[in-house]
Amino acid sequence: MLKLFWLAFKNQLSAQMKKPIEFFSSLLAIILNNSFYLYGIYLLAILSIGEDPEATKVYLISTGMVLTSWGLLNVFGGGLYDLGKLIETGELETFLAKPRSSLFLVSISKSNLVSLGEILQGVATLGLAVALYGLPLGMRALISSLVLTFAFAGVVILIGSLSFFSSRGSQLSYVLLNVILTLSLFPVARALRGREKWILYFTPLLMTATLPRLFTLTGSPILFLALCLATVALFIVSLLFFKYGIKKYKSKNYIFLNE
Repeated sequence: MLKLFWLAFKNQLSAQMKKPIEFFSSLLAIILNNSFYLYGIYLLAILSIGEDPEATKVYLISTGMVLTSWGLLNVFGGGLYDLGKLIETGELETFLAKPRSSLFLVSISKSNLVSLGEILQGVATLGLAVALYGLPLGMRALISSLVLTFAFAGVVILIGSLSFFSSRGSQLSYVLLNVILTLSLFPVARALRGREKWILYFTPLLMTATLPRLFTLTGSPILFLALCLATVALFIVSLLFFKYGIKKYKSKNYIFLNE
């Protein structure tokens, strides 16, 4: 399986390198786009409420972890992002017909190599956090990023599988994914009051935002264990939901859909 994974990545990298100017210009574009969006919003927040050193620390590690983990998922498992669309168009059947795990084949079917820009930007952001707050915090943030990659994979599989039960599942999953990504990128805990804080503990944000930040900031082994266990639980639930969806899946005329 690892050999197949490496071959798929190698082939897609080779295809991108046939047009190096287009690839590197796209890489630069995604870095600039993220910079204007993420750091622009933060600068506006500073101008409106004043600089808060603790908020700056939380923002840097949150942004660095999410960019790194999301970039890793898109580079090495980019096909999962299109899971909902594959289900709705009937293309999933081409993966179900093969002897390998269908989800694994879907994940390696596409590599968004442009997301290397997100990885570089995320690592650079974590490097800035190391320079400002010390190496231990930076190392914890990097470890959290690796765990966070699997948390995002679980989220993508879970919401992508909604297409088994709805013809508009891919549209719903797109909205949900963007909400989760946005709330994971920015430290929104201070803006939530009372019952609103439950969203941080009883949704996937527990794995994509709350626990990674708490572990990175405190270094508590108990919180790291909780992060790992919660991520494994989310991943298992997403796999079970996908398998349940396959049982309910109604075969489509793939030839007809693509005419």
